[in-house]
This record gives sequence, C-alpha cells and structure tokens, in this order.
Amino acid sequence: MSCPRSAQVGGPSNLNLSKVQSVIVGELRRRDQRAWHDFREAASIIHRLVEQHLKYEAGLSHAQWEVLSRLSAAPGGELRMTELKDAAVISKTGLTYQVRQLEEVGLVRRRVCESDGRGILAGLTPHGWAKVRELAPKHATLLHELFVNGLDRDRFAALAEGLAALSMHLLILDRLTSVPRDRYASHECAG
Repeated sequence: MSCPRSAQVGGPSNLNLSKVQSVIVGELRRRDQRAWHDFREAASIIHRLVEQHLKYEAGLSHAQWEVLSRLSAAPGGELRMTELKDAAVISKTGLTYQVRQLEEVGLVRRRVCESDGRGILAGLTPHGWAKVRELAPKHATLLHELFVNGLDRDRFAALAEGLAALSMHLLILDRLTSVPRDRYASHECAG
C-alpha cells in the first residue's frame, strides 16, 4: 500500500514549510522557538560536558552523581527511594538501576525503613561520603565555569529568576498530572 503523495518525502511542491514548522513546535512565535532551541542546546552541551567530567574524575554518570549529591544534602545522608526519585528527577526504574550500581561499588546502601517495614531507604556509606567530599569542589568549579561564567551578573540573575519560576510551574504541573504517591506509608519515612 502506498502512501498519499502529500505524505511522501518532499510532499507537494506547494506545501507551506512554515505551516509544518508551526505545527511541529506548537505554533510558537519565532522568539519562543529560538529560546526553546537555545535552552535545549545549552542544556545538552552542559549535560554532555558534566557527564564527561564525572566519568573522567570519578567513573560516575551524571545520574549517579545526582543521586550521591541529593543523598549528601539529606538529613543523615539518606532518603526514602520515592523521595530520592522526586529529588533527583529520575524515573523509578532509572533510580533503582543507578542506586544498584552505586551499591555495587560501595557508595550507597539500601535498608528497610524501620518505622513501617515496607519503605526502602537509600543512604551514603562512608566511602560514598568520601567520594562526595572529594568530587563536590571540582564539580562546583565546573558548573560555575559552564553555567555561571557565560553570562554577566544581571543576565545570570534574570536567568536564575526565570528558571526558578519555570521550575515551580513545571513542578505544579507534574504534581497535578502524576499518579498519587503511596497513601499508606507512615509519615516518618514517607515522602
């Protein structure tokens, strides 16, 4: 079965390319399209450079570093897996995989939450704490070089303010569209 001529590569000669582009990007204005492109490009480059740096310096992926840094910021260096998933902005299966990898090299340990016997807590081991202390200053320097130094003070302040507002907006949308968390978990270990 052949597809209609208009669906074939190249399509009819009178096809208005700007209409196709506006459908693809949701009819964003040209400035919005440029901002979206620049955001994706900058985020992709930063992610790639951070990933390379972490692999070279510590043999870690960016996702693994995110898990370690989120745990290091938590009280006692541990979080319930559901809290860690939300904090690290990673899928449940992706988080399980990353934590298992970190556990295998002795940076993280998992244990059952004692107060409810069902929840799983992930926490830094002494070796994990040492890795965070060793890598954090290098990582902060890299992020400053890649993220902060590219803009003057006023532009960076505007970017930071805009990103904070966008993050809040997206977190609200995410919570409105997400499946409810475990309603039955105890408050002591619950996220």
